[in-house]
Amino acid sequence: MAGLMAAFRRGAEFKVGMTGLCEDLFKGAGRLPQEVFIQYGSVYLYTQQPLFIAATHPVVRVAPAIPLRYASENWDYSWLVVRTDGRAALLRYDPYTLRPIRTERKLALRWFAR
Repeated sequence: MAGLMAAFRRGAEFKVGMTGLCEDLFKGAGRLPQEVFIQYGSVYLYTQQPLFIAATHPVVRVAPAIPLRYASENWDYSWLVVRTDGRAALLRYDPYTLRPIRTERKLALRWFAR
C-alpha cells in the first residue's frame, strides 16, 4: 500500500490486472483462466482507512477463448470501480437490450503504477 500511496502522490498512471473478470460471460465446459489489464482514469486515496479506489473508462468484456473472438451473447460493456481490498463494483450494459446491471464481487487484483 505504501508504494501505491507514493505513486498516487507523484501523479502516476495506474493499471490493474484482474483475474476472472470475464468468466461470467463464458458459456461452456473447460473454462479458461484469464487476467485482464485495464488502465484507470480516476483514482482516489482514502488515507484514514487506508483504501485505494480506481474507476475505469468504458470496458468491452469478451468471453475468454482461444482464439479470442466476438460472438452473439459472449460480450458486453462495463464500467468498473475496484478497491485495494479486492472488491469490484461493475455496471454492465446488455448490448442487446441496453439494460443496466449492477453487480459487486471480489476479484484477485494486481496494481501497477508508472
